[in-house]
Amino acid sequence: MYETIERLTLISISRGVGFAALAVLCLMVGFAADFVNVLRAGGIGSLLITIVLYFKAQNTSPERYKRTEVWIMLDPRERPPEDVAPRMVAEARRTILLRWTERSAWISAALLIGAVAVLISR
Repeated sequence: MYETIERLTLISISRGVGFAALAVLCLMVGFAADFVNVLRAGGIGSLLITIVLYFKAQNTSPERYKRTEVWIMLDPRERPPEDVAPRMVAEARRTILLRWTERSAWISAALLIGAVAVLISR
């Protein structure tokens, strides 16, 4: 049961992160004239995504679990009992959000280090 909730949470959160990454990618294309600015814009955009994901993970509350996309995607027969459902949904959301937070932080660090390396090599 928890595996299903975690899988649906991964789908839900990955979609949102993907749209945010697409926005950062469009911003990077806008700076295509200067490679340092491309890397800098990508790094700062990824850092903003990291910050938002971290705060969302910290503020995941079990009280509003029925209003999440995960709960809506769950088949009514697959839903856990009311006494454990809030904790299960909140824990799955927190886990997936922190996983994406870590990935976004690594991407941001790589882009910003790349910008510094290109700037130094000039």
